[in-house]
Amino acid sequence: MLLTPYKETPQYGPNFFDLPPDLVDGFEEYEVEKIIKHKGTPQGMKYLIRWKGYSPSDNTWE
Repeated sequence: MLLTPYKETPQYGPNFFDLPPDLVDGFEEYEVEKIIKHKGTPQGMKYLIRWKGYSPSDNTWE
């Protein structure tokens, strides 16, 4: 049996891993895809961030 090219399906997602973030001045750097929400807190503004190349489950408040 010969090998066939991988085809992404709903059952089996992408066949690759996310690349590690770039390092800038020794710190990890992630790219923002968009700001989803914002809110004021006693410590200042907080933003719900969608990170480029990551799933919505990886969104974070910053």
